[in-house]
Amino acid sequence: VNLTNVETDNLIISGGTITADGITGAAGQVLSSTVTGVEWATPSAGGGLTWIQKSANYIAVNGDMVGANTGSSFTVSPPSTPSAGMKFGVQDVRNSANANNITINFNTAGTRWNSQASDLVLTKDSFCVIFEYIDATFGWALVGGGIQ
Repeated sequence: VNLTNVETDNLIISGGTITADGITGAAGQVLSSTVTGVEWATPSAGGGLTWIQKSANYIAVNGDMVGANTGSSFTVSPPSTPSAGMKFGVQDVRNSANANNITINFNTAGTRWNSQASDLVLTKDSFCVIFEYIDATFGWALVGGGIQ
């Protein structure tokens, strides 16, 4: 797409330069939608989650994005003392969850996911899920990725 000389309420694209409210963004910044238009913002890496690679049973902490290196089946448990707004995720980075399942240990850890008192077993290669803790009744809500 070749955009030149485009102007909206507070966004201008001209001569290869994008300005929002008269400001040109710095390296690494992205345009973010606001109530009144757009502005330059610095994104959080991984949606606020930090990558950590594991290949054996692991208890996640708030903000973990667990890269499950599945050479064999293993279990990832949610953060042990959850509170509203906490997040964690799990992804099969070795593309082998079909042969080496990843169990997310909700029920055994005494929590729920989407109001279900059960563990979640990932069996699809390269699959990714991200959860956010709501409360003790609902437990962890699936907010990214999907159910296989």
